Amino acid sequence: MMRYFKCENLFSYYGEEAVLSLMATDCKTNDDFLFDKNGKRLLRVVSIYGANASGKSNIIKAIRGMLKNIAGSSDGQMEGMPCFLQEVESSQVYKTHITCEIELLVGDEIYRYKYVINRERVISEELLKRGYSQNEFVTVFTRSEDLEVFYNGDNGAISGLVVTAKQSPRNLFLQLICRTDVYPYRDIYEWCKNGLESFVIPKDDEVRFNDVYDKLDEDSFKVNFSDLVKKFDPTIINIRKSINSNEKTEKKDIFFERKKVSGEIVGFHINLESDGTQRLFDFYPSLRNVFEHGGLYLADDLDTKLHPWIVRTLVSMFHDPEINVGGAQLIFSTHSTACMNSNDLRLDELSFTEKNESGFSTIFRLEFDDEEMSGTDVDFGKYYLLGQFGAIPRNMIT
Repeated sequence: MMRYFKCENLFSYYGEEAVLSLMATDCKTNDDFLFDKNGKRLLRVVSIYGANASGKSNIIKAIRGMLKNIAGSSDGQMEGMPCFLQEVESSQVYKTHITCEIELLVGDEIYRYKYVINRERVISEELLKRGYSQNEFVTVFTRSEDLEVFYNGDNGAISGLVVTAKQSPRNLFLQLICRTDVYPYRDIYEWCKNGLESFVIPKDDEVRFNDVYDKLDEDSFKVNFSDLVKKFDPTIINIRKSINSNEKTEKKDIFFERKKVSGEIVGFHINLESDGTQRLFDFYPSLRNVFEHGGLYLADDLDTKLHPWIVRTLVSMFHDPEINVGGAQLIFSTHSTACMNSNDLRLDELSFTEKNESGFSTIFRLEFDDEEMSGTDVDFGKYYLLGQFGAIPRNMIT
């Protein structure tokens, strides 16, 4: 599970380190929402609010970019765009340094990984493991600008990759060793990979059908997916797939069956369903995957085309350990205040983005000690819309 993510000079985040924390504060409400392992209290959900173009999507893209650099393609294409608004000549912007850091709980161990890259190569990276004391970290490996790797271990498979790293300026050393079966690197790879498979943007019809079509043969998938769809539309009684083929083509279809007043069962093609129902096809397969196997679920504008009650249901599923058995975490951006209350979210599960007059973004979360914000049935959304938290359009604060 992720404890925090940090970045600097990435997309609109420049000038100071951006920190998105999933470590629980002393907030006194809804402790049952937390993942608590040996005293390590982590959030299962983080919501991100802010004005349009304030940096909500950019922080999600930044996290996803780091996951892709670790567990994605090894084609040498580094993910992450430096901030173009900084005072650097345009010819040099691709050479400027981007810094990303992530801290993960893997099993019972805490690992801290950091890299510095530009759009052309790796500048440096390091992986640390927490020692016996709270603030003690032991070096697992470091990599310097000349690509030399110091590896604090004696595993032959990994030692052999030290030479490969010297010849691979566009690949992270962690990416190389994550593809081995050595603990904990394989676990880190699988966690990042699950995050990469999570929903970010709508998929086209072909990808959507292929993601769901074959899985409808699995009884548990079909039942769970049907139950979720029926939360949207209780008139749906069944989901049926069909295939029409001839010598030249094979056409797959999915139909949602409903009962007419006469009792006749009629099937509606997925393309005739609402945008909200179709949106389920975009993210349910990966949602089920992270619930079962863990990982990070990134959702930009989660509320798009979804009723507020459905958004609340999705958030509550991550909080529910009987559904979220894999210990998945949800990070989502939204403009909807439907979940912005102490019954649906803890105060430390709210994060906010703002952009200053220079165009640079910051991200922060609230720290309140007063009882008014720490009680039950607190409407955080009311205070937010009144401008008391910030992170709303500047020219609309009255």
